[in-house]
Amino acid sequence: MRTWVLAFGLGAALAACSPPAAKQEAAPPAAEAPAPAATPVVSDAWAPPTMGGSKMAVGYLTIANPGGAPDRLVSIASPKAGKVDVHEMKMDGAMMTMAPVAGGVEIPAGGQVAFAPGGLHLMLADLTGPLAVGDTVPLTLTFEKAGAVEATLTVRARDAAAGAESHAH
Repeated sequence: MRTWVLAFGLGAALAACSPPAAKQEAAPPAAEAPAPAATPVVSDAWAPPTMGGSKMAVGYLTIANPGGAPDRLVSIASPKAGKVDVHEMKMDGAMMTMAPVAGGVEIPAGGQVAFAPGGLHLMLADLTGPLAVGDTVPLTLTFEKAGAVEATLTVRARDAAAGAESHAH
């Protein structure tokens, strides 16, 4: 009996010296992960054929954003061009000007942006070869939220209604 009391007393003393057991608290509710960005949809992607030995080309397309938040086109690349930039043509008084667009292009939530003759367009520089009707030009468009989206420009004759937009640099 004396052994039992000694063992009980020793166990009680150890328990009193031990740190209190951690309380089992419910884990805080997990924060909802943001919904992934909707993948932008590229349509009507085309380029006119290049003339002569030109190492520059222009491309047009429409980008639709089916998502509920705006996204931004931040870069474009193609294995058929050393560099692809977004340029914009606009009137400055009586003179048409063309300049690179800095900072990317915002695609509004549920909206679209058209890259068309006389406005926003792609400038493909340092082409690996000429572009002829029927050729294709693969593109990788990178968006701030949606990431990389693959698209293809189809080389086709310029519509007569589009006019003769010059891209001599």
